[in-house]
Amino acid sequence: MDPLTKIYLENVGFDAKDWLKAQDYKINKEDGSIFIEGDVKLWGLKLTKIPFNFSEVTGDFECEYNRLESLVGCPRTVGGDFLCHENKLTTLEGAPRTVGGKFVCTNMYLTSLKGGPEIVGGDFFCRYDALKSLDGLPDVRGKIIVPEKFSEEDIAKALETARNRKYVKTLSYDDEMPDVADIFD
Repeated sequence: MDPLTKIYLENVGFDAKDWLKAQDYKINKEDGSIFIEGDVKLWGLKLTKIPFNFSEVTGDFECEYNRLESLVGCPRTVGGDFLCHENKLTTLEGAPRTVGGKFVCTNMYLTSLKGGPEIVGGDFFCRYDALKSLDGLPDVRGKIIVPEKFSEEDIAKALETARNRKYVKTLSYDDEMPDVADIFD
């Protein structure tokens, strides 16, 4: 079966071929992942899974208001906002490693932030979830909005832990391979 036909059948009514034709994209021939120049708008399509294996999106990535149970296939890097709220997610596994703008993951069934992004350049919204702890909170450069049961002290401690992590820099398709010594901060 053609992979795009399979995507159509798994995500009833989503025509992957037509959607992809409308995008400014490049396909990585080694792993089949997709680089998108601009925004990806997949919100409100009743998707049960991310229809492609994205590598990077330079703009916003919007997959909110679907039926997603997993973020597998999401880009590793998002230049703008990443919106995945109002889905059936119980984990952030598969979320981008870096988000240049805000990250919104509210109104779901999350009990942990583990597996989520490492760095968020804007605000981080994770309110109205069933979080048990803030373990896995990313290094957030904007506001942090979490359930009210967490104190400012809880947030400060989790943020300090996040900022003490070492990250592997994400490479874009246009980057030359760096020396191994330059990969780590």
